[in-house]
Amino acid sequence: LIQYAYIYGFDGYNFDFENVDYSDRQKLTRFVAYLADELHKYNIQSSVDVTGYSNSPNWSLVYDRKSFANSVDYVVLMAYDETWAKSTTAGPVASYPWVRDHAEKMLQEVPSHKLVLGIPFYTRIWHESGGVARGGTLAIKNESSYFTNHASNIIWNDTLKSYYAAIPTTSGTDKIWFEDNKSLGYKLNLVKELQLAGFAAWRKGFEDDNTITMIQGVDLGKGVPNTAPVAEAPKPVVEKPLTKAERKALEKAAKEKAKAEAKSEEQEREIARLRSENSALLEYKEKAHRELCRVRDEQKTFGKIHVNTELDV
Repeated sequence: LIQYAYIYGFDGYNFDFENVDYSDRQKLTRFVAYLADELHKYNIQSSVDVTGYSNSPNWSLVYDRKSFANSVDYVVLMAYDETWAKSTTAGPVASYPWVRDHAEKMLQEVPSHKLVLGIPFYTRIWHESGGVARGGTLAIKNESSYFTNHASNIIWNDTLKSYYAAIPTTSGTDKIWFEDNKSLGYKLNLVKELQLAGFAAWRKGFEDDNTITMIQGVDLGKGVPNTAPVAEAPKPVVEKPLTKAERKALEKAAKEKAKAEAKSEEQEREIARLRSENSALLEYKEKAHRELCRVRDEQKTFGKIHVNTELDV
């Protein structure tokens, strides 16, 4: 992992261990700590994903969230799948009260500057028939047709902070608790309100262009990016001789620039060296494997040869 980070310029790694047997809880905690400690030696960051709280041993109780927070740089709360994909009862993926409740609860174990809020770029469409529901993933980018074709069946639920649709079908009812710009906006506002480290999303490719535009306009605690800067009129340039202090400042800046360029070249050489070592290791491994196979073949051949140790006198 360390070599790959240097070769490909990774800032860090995100670890997503899910549905781990509860009997391995301590092993998982130690493994995450080991990974984080080793990566930190090379200034490589790490984060680990955790679910919301539930009584499921393998799905939630297996995570020692407090210990994770002492090891990694960030803990990512996967604040979605409120209603599990295989549930037979329809429900929302990430209602606002549920997300807020789990985020606030997790702040009791994870410092706010380390907690990242995970939001969904998807929802589920539930096909309900005979009182039993079957869910299917619905990406945000594919939701627009429902708002166009079933507008009369869609209402805003201000408690859950999401649009809800109940669409009659020949076999029952299709139910959807939508995740869109409006619902996601309420959840993203928690980042600033609870002073969280930031947000993450599952998954890339489920969003549309409007989603990205909305996110870019949300104040996550560091202000809203100015995407349309006002152009200023160019000021007239007045030439005048440099003072002694200004000349020294320029000379210092030139030396610092040269030093930075030299350091950059040194880093590039180090990356090239690591790549070369990695290639050599792979070549050595292949050579060792061939040698092992050769020795094994010789041993098999030797086993078939009868050696006569008697001498004719």
